[in-house]
Order: sequence, then structure tokens, then C-alpha cells
Amino acid sequence: MKSLSGVRAAAVIAAALGVSVNLVPASAAPPPPPPANGRTTTSPNRVIEVPTGPQRIIEVPAPPRGRPLDVEVQLIGGDGRLVYPGQQVGFTFRVNRDAYVVVYNIDTEGRTHLLYPRNRWDAEYVRGGTTHFLPGRGADYRLVADGPAGEEFVVAVASDHPIAENWVDCWDGLAGTTEYDRLGSTSARVGLVRGDRFAAMDRVATRLVEVPVEPIGYGTARAYTSFFIGDPTCRQESRGRGKGNGKWRSQRGR
Repeated sequence: MKSLSGVRAAAVIAAALGVSVNLVPASAAPPPPPPANGRTTTSPNRVIEVPTGPQRIIEVPAPPRGRPLDVEVQLIGGDGRLVYPGQQVGFTFRVNRDAYVVVYNIDTEGRTHLLYPRNRWDAEYVRGGTTHFLPGRGADYRLVADGPAGEEFVVAVASDHPIAENWVDCWDGLAGTTEYDRLGSTSARVGLVRGDRFAAMDRVATRLVEVPVEPIGYGTARAYTSFFIGDPTCRQESRGRGKGNGKWRSQRGR
């Protein structure tokens, strides 16, 4: 080891020769080694591990599903499945667990009318296991059958997610640029569907829920009831004829 005087002498000689010399105490630590593969040194006191090998995807099981969602809709009134113009009618709907619900009808000319929810007092998120009435108790309107003659459908769509806000975008078109229906103190645009009614209901449901609606169950459910608007000039006996109720599946892939 050189003495301090020896170091100073070397510095004087180097200065005379025009050579720059950095004086480093003998006790200073040597510089750190270069980083090894797979390790990045960010400070003398911290080392971050950086994996260099292939990564493995771990499959996490999905949470268990609850009960499959189910919805029903029924006609109240009329003579069996036959209703005449001027007759008052009503409907009930029911879901087996809490869900968001939209109920609408397709009349004999393909016009669509929103039946539920209609106003801010109609809760789109309804309680399961409870029968809900249309019109609701205390409603300021009645539902009265109108012509022309033909088959009419009332459809209920239920979902685990809000759907009523999509109603104005789910028709095939507008029945008229200025055509509105009015139920009590509320009014709404009248939509129009074309072609086969079951295919039309499928399109409306798909646009309402904005996600694939097959298979039916779990997060989405649909149901309908149908009845005939009769010709009042040839009223016929219809006792014993059941109402047309059911559920339908998507017609895609058929």
C-alpha cells in the first residue's frame, strides 16, 4: 500500500506531465458488477426481479350462477283468446327472481307500443316472485282493444342488466314521424316491426339486451302471450279456448 506522501508525489509528477489523475481512497468499494440475466438493479439497496421465461395462464373458475332467469306474461280479460274492439283488457307479468323487465305489444298492423315501464313510478327493476299488473293499481289509463282484426302479441323481456333505455333503438322503423301513443299522462313514440312476428320479437330482444340472448336462461328470459282481435260484425263463441302463451327461441341458425 502506498503512503499518503507517495500518493501526493505521484500526483505532482502526473500534473507535470499533463496527465489527469483522480484520487480515490483506498477504502472505496469497487464498482458494482454488471446486471445478471433476469435481474435489473435500480439502486444499491433494491433489486427487482424481471421474469425472462415463458408465462403460464392460470384458469380461475367462474363464480357459481344463480337460478336461471324466467319470465311469464298473461292476458286478463276477453273471451278466451278472442278480444273484440272496445273490450277492456289487462296483463300480468312475473319473474322468478329480481330482474329488469320491459313489456311491449305488437298490434295487428306491426306497430309496437311500450307498456312497461312507462313513467318514473314504474320500477324497471322488479321484485321476483311477485305478480305485477298492467295497468297497475291506481293507473290513470285503461287498455282497450282496437282494430283491425288479427293476432296481437304482448311480449315480456327480462334481463340481469338495464334494458329499457334501449327501447327507442330496437324497432325496424317508426310507424310515423309524428305518431305517438298515449297512456294516461305519458306518451311514447310508436315503433314498427316487419315480417314474421317471431323473427321480429327475436330482433327486438337482441337489440334490447345488447348481448347474445342464447341460450335462454340465466341472464336473459323472454315470453309472450297472443290473442286475436275479432271482427265485431261476426262475434263468435270462444269459451274453452285457451290463451296463446309461450316462450320462443332465437330463429338464428334455423
